[in-house]
Amino acid sequence: RVCDKLTEALGGNFSEVIIGGAALNREIEELLHDIGFRYTVGYGATECAPIITYNDYTRQVVGSCGRNVIHQELMIDSPDPVNIPGEILTRGLNVMLGYYKNEEATATTLDKDGWYHTGDLGTMDAEGNVFIKGRSKNMLLGANGQNIYPEEIEDKLSNMSLVNECLVVQRGQKLVGLVYPDQEQIATLGLSESDIEAIMERTRQGEYFPVEETASGTYIMNSKDMCMIEHIPELIKAGVSSFKIEGRAKTEYYTAVVTNAYRSAVDAYLAAPSNDFKPAQWMVDEVYKISHRDYCTGFFFGSPRDDAQIYYKGGYVRSWEVAAIAVKSENGTLTVSQRNRFFEGDELEIMNRGKEPTVITVRNLRNSLGESVDNAPNPMAEFTFDCDADVPAGAFIRRSTDEK
Repeated sequence: RVCDKLTEALGGNFSEVIIGGAALNREIEELLHDIGFRYTVGYGATECAPIITYNDYTRQVVGSCGRNVIHQELMIDSPDPVNIPGEILTRGLNVMLGYYKNEEATATTLDKDGWYHTGDLGTMDAEGNVFIKGRSKNMLLGANGQNIYPEEIEDKLSNMSLVNECLVVQRGQKLVGLVYPDQEQIATLGLSESDIEAIMERTRQGEYFPVEETASGTYIMNSKDMCMIEHIPELIKAGVSSFKIEGRAKTEYYTAVVTNAYRSAVDAYLAAPSNDFKPAQWMVDEVYKISHRDYCTGFFFGSPRDDAQIYYKGGYVRSWEVAAIAVKSENGTLTVSQRNRFFEGDELEIMNRGKEPTVITVRNLRNSLGESVDNAPNPMAEFTFDCDADVPAGAFIRRSTDEK
């Protein structure tokens, strides 16, 4: 399994991997989260010796760098810290007294109330999780007065093919992306310099993409995911004979859920073909139990126009997570290998091949020593609980994160 191999590659004997120093690529973090890897993201500064925010990996929120640590106050200098980015301010026992023999620099960084001005811009949710948007000195001001955070655009560019490094700058009233190509990939593909230039300019040669910000943020190339599970008859009549899961680094869970849902829907249609065919509701529900953006039908029924992009929010919808993998089921007891924390009394779902998932409740939870516990906190550790269902080894067991 991907998580096992990654853990082993890093030595295996660690509690968690703490990431800091620079922004973590969003797609990479989503992959780490989906496979149940023990990671967390911290944030700090030398002036704070050095930590400001941190979360244990069991409480890590994707895109966040954690909450303020003990003895450390934190606030966002914004009229609406949840939705409108502002400078991150902090004060506490570990904040410096000042810069050595540099009163001017100290005065611009520490205010009279003891708040250290980090120069970083961010938001903070209701639970206190901090989301860094960029540096205040890097923020660009658009033609209409909107705030533009180049780090967000750079994150998108970095995920594109042939891009190794990139930098977004402002030239007059235009945003320009400077790209350093991935030379290894270019050599592998045997591309010439003219090939590279053609690829880089192919989509929007001589054109510039307007960027605007609302109170909810700035969303660029934030397209919806295509989902056609409710249109199986149309797909078959169009001559579609196979499907492809789009996107890089999809997890075993993602692949299993999507394949099972579509396979079940296609089989149900072929068993009783009809223009009025609709897949069973559980089949449709399955594709909403993976990490996904909002769904649409793409260009299948014509141009989606305003329905193709997401303008009101960013990121992915994650309402379910893998709680464990089944190890063995015998004598009314299920042994599982934990992937995400779950608790005594939790309602879980067992994925079934070709049929509706089985709902179970965690009862009499025990660790590998046979001791009763109220939760399963350790990734990869084995736990057992009472279960009358016949669960095949390797089955995914998930829980709704909406219940947290």
